[in-house]
Amino acid sequence: MQPSLPRLLLTLLGLLSLVSASDITATLQAWPLSAASPTPVGSVVYNPVTLTTSTTSLKPLSLKDDELIRIGSGDSDNGSWTVTTAGSLVNGKLVLQLDAEGRVYQVEVEQGRAAPEGVVGTEVELSRVVKGATPTLNKPVVLNAQGRVPEVEKEKTFLQKYWWLLLGMFILVVGGGGGDQAS
Repeated sequence: MQPSLPRLLLTLLGLLSLVSASDITATLQAWPLSAASPTPVGSVVYNPVTLTTSTTSLKPLSLKDDELIRIGSGDSDNGSWTVTTAGSLVNGKLVLQLDAEGRVYQVEVEQGRAAPEGVVGTEVELSRVVKGATPTLNKPVVLNAQGRVPEVEKEKTFLQKYWWLLLGMFILVVGGGGGDQAS
């Protein structure tokens, strides 16, 4: 059985896209709350198709461990920043959130375990954006001629529905007359 031509072309296009996907470099910046502008901390070279990092170079910060800093990727006006302490970067894990095009749109810092003595570094993980759940919407609201929602009629009670049957039974019982009384 031979594969169809469209299926073969799709397979070739998929392989070409994997081969042509090049590594992207993201520059990470630290911005202490006391500073006027961010400073580059390092860079991460990653492949957005395979979600692997090939090179991570982060320079240590000369800040106190409890000092608050912003970590992000991008410039000070357009970047997305996460606030953390400088000490959390020593043993923490950076999670780079990638958009649909493979660019970093969010940097998260997860607290890590204490590193062995003499080992200083930060682990980097890549994560794609995941499409969230979509709401199930009800039918649209129908308005009357005045532009208002029509009032819903109240459901009638048993007496309101069947009063005429009860009246008919009452008339038959009362007006039926008495029968012959046999003595």
